[in-house]
Amino acid sequence: SIPLVNQNNNIELEGGLFPISPREVPNIINVAKKHSSIELYLMLKLGFYTGMRIGTICDLKVATLENSILLKNKTMSIIHVGPNSSPPVNTKYSKDGAILIPTDLVHELIEYCYSTRRLKRVVKAVDENSDLIFLTRNGGNYLNLDNKSINVAMHRLRVSGLKLGYDVFKFFHFHQTRSTFATVLMEYCLKKMSATNAIQLVK
Repeated sequence: SIPLVNQNNNIELEGGLFPISPREVPNIINVAKKHSSIELYLMLKLGFYTGMRIGTICDLKVATLENSILLKNKTMSIIHVGPNSSPPVNTKYSKDGAILIPTDLVHELIEYCYSTRRLKRVVKAVDENSDLIFLTRNGGNYLNLDNKSINVAMHRLRVSGLKLGYDVFKFFHFHQTRSTFATVLMEYCLKKMSATNAIQLVK
């Protein structure tokens, strides 16, 4: 039981960010694929399809994918994140976790990892960054300099999306990928199990 102390009808979600309608997700991903970098496109897919925070996504390593575990249905896999995962991946509050991820997305990411584009960036990277999946053009971590690289990429994406007539980009922020994932997952779980179990699974 979680008591709601302040009874009012104007409850704001985390950071004021509401989930995106699932109908809009393909539009966002398609615009990113055609009008932004492949790095941002893949990051957005990870956000929408796994619910990971941008800080975790930007610290994923190539070995994180190579150590993925294929589930029985083969359409989904698991990757491990956290300080005790192998290799370690940063998470909020340093918690370890197993992340569900579409197997097709794992394959798409691994293909990117060994692409000429990324390997050119690896050459410019310092040793501590060389294993990261996502590197900036200069071989740096996307989250350095107060997230400047991510913020610039997201701004350009919003501009492109609005020019193409998609209103969803007007106030679109990366963290909405996470809230969208959680909302869609909760809606699905509530059809398959009790509310208590659904909350525990999404949590």
